[in-house]
Amino acid sequence: MMGLKAQETFFPTKEGMVLTYKNFDKKDKVSGMMKYTIEKVNISGSDIDFTYMCEVLDNKKIL
Repeated sequence: MMGLKAQETFFPTKEGMVLTYKNFDKKDKVSGMMKYTIEKVNISGSDIDFTYMCEVLDNKKIL
């Protein structure tokens, strides 16, 4: 029997994890990036609170 756990999250929840997203222009060249670092995760019952540090970077990875 296979069971599904509805409580399992489907997005990153580990403190310290870094998520980087690239933006592309019409010519498919990187035009900028967003970098999210998970600073803190607070789980209380069925509630989950995240604290992120967000950075906006240009195409050369400079703030």
